[in-house]
Amino acid sequence: MLSDLPENASSFAKGISPDMTRMLYMSGDGLFLKDLERNLTLWHDENLFAGFGALMFWSRDSQTVAFTNLFESPERRVVVLISRDGVAKPIMGPSSPIPGLYLEDLRWSPDGRYLAILVWDGDNVGDSVYLYDFERNRYVSRCPIAKSTDATPQLLWSPNNKYLAYVARDYPLIIMDVQSGEIIQLANEGRAVGWSDKFPVEWP
Repeated sequence: MLSDLPENASSFAKGISPDMTRMLYMSGDGLFLKDLERNLTLWHDENLFAGFGALMFWSRDSQTVAFTNLFESPERRVVVLISRDGVAKPIMGPSSPIPGLYLEDLRWSPDGRYLAILVWDGDNVGDSVYLYDFERNRYVSRCPIAKSTDATPQLLWSPNNKYLAYVARDYPLIIMDVQSGEIIQLANEGRAVGWSDKFPVEWP
């Protein structure tokens, strides 16, 4: 699967679709989307380059991949949605309504409807979770998170798409109700590693 990639792409981030038919990958010449079945390049942007600081996550149905270039200078940080056919749409970046944010993490909801984007909103705010509704083609909420000192916080979706866990070192373990934005603190300290789909929880 990787043998046909350029030699300088071997050490960079890659995102392979769940159905194993597409690959988003980085090389020294930019960002590429490849059709693995036909061994064809479907899309290429030479201006999108992130080195090791990149996240590439496919939706569960293999229709769309979300890309972000972490650790870039503020004017170059972006979030781009790329369809399996190679149509790219920036949803965060210099030309979007939400420019110049320090991107930290992004995660698709299990049903593929929402993309949760974690950003550093500045010293006065701290982290914020922006929720992008893929079906409605717009942001639907922004939830500030009280300041955390962790340099690598992460988001975890619940299997039922209703909650997001904010995971950081030396920080209270909290979850966010996606619909209401309510923050629920579960513990003063703790680090979640995943959600169980065997014992679903319904909150009061």
